[in-house]
Order: sequence, then structure tokens, then C-alpha cells
Amino acid sequence: MEAMEVSAVGPAASVMAAARVEAPELVEVSTSTSDTEGEAVVAVNLSDCAGLAGIQVDLRYDPRRLAHPTVSPGALLDGRGDWVVLGNDLDGLVRAIAYTPSMDVLSRGEGAILVFTFEKLGKQAGKVTLDSVVLSTQDATEIAAVVAKGGKDKDKKKDR
Repeated sequence: MEAMEVSAVGPAASVMAAARVEAPELVEVSTSTSDTEGEAVVAVNLSDCAGLAGIQVDLRYDPRRLAHPTVSPGALLDGRGDWVVLGNDLDGLVRAIAYTPSMDVLSRGEGAILVFTFEKLGKQAGKVTLDSVVLSTQDATEIAAVVAKGGKDKDKKKDR
């Protein structure tokens, strides 16, 4: 099994607090990967999802090595039927958006929010880059977030 590298570049990460839900001071956004014979999987993880009502994630990948990306809800969205998850592939950039049109904001928890699955075109998956992340809640108040790579802070933005 060939290792797949995931990195974070230029994160425009922000979190917004919903009404009546206390949002965390700082949310860590990270990725975890698995690379099997025919597919590569990248999960986008949150350290705390309090007040979350929406997320937008952009991943860049090498279209010569990976193809046909799909996006699905992660464990944080299990049992939340009114969340909408959409993905759009632009040949090397896949954008995923997940949101709740109702007031079904996430209250607490950590783990995978979105899971990207790619078809491998060869033996190596290549590099997948977490290009941008925007987290939001119902009233669009921004809160700081940090994108981490390998347990280390890559970039911090604090708006509070």
C-alpha cells in the first residue's frame, strides 16, 4: 500500500456561531487518509462541531492519479437526515458543501464531517491538498479555526 500525502495550504478557515449554541473558541480541522488497491479516501475531521450548520471544503488532487471523486457525510452527520451534502469536481479541484436548511445545527462532538473517495488511476494516489475550509452556522458569526497537519498547527486565524 503506497502512502498518500495530504497537506493544508492557505486555509481560509472560519466558524460561525448559531443562535443559542455556544461555539468553541477554536476549531481544529484535520484530515485522515486511507489508500487501498483501487481507491483513496480522505476524511475531513473537526475537533469540535458546536453550532455548525454548514461547511465548504476544497481539495486539490492530481487528475492523472485520481479520478471520479465522491463526497459523503462523515460520522458527525450520521442520523441527521436534513443535512444536504453536495460535491462538484473541476478536474483537479473538488468542492464539497454540507449544510442544514433547518435549525438542526450540530451541538457537540468531534470526528469526520465529510469523506472524499477517489478512484486511483495507478498504484500511487499522489498528493491531495486541503485548499480551503469554511465552517458556518445559522447566523453567520465568524469564529477562529486552525487547519492542522500531522498534529501540528499549519496556520492560525483568530477573529474573536
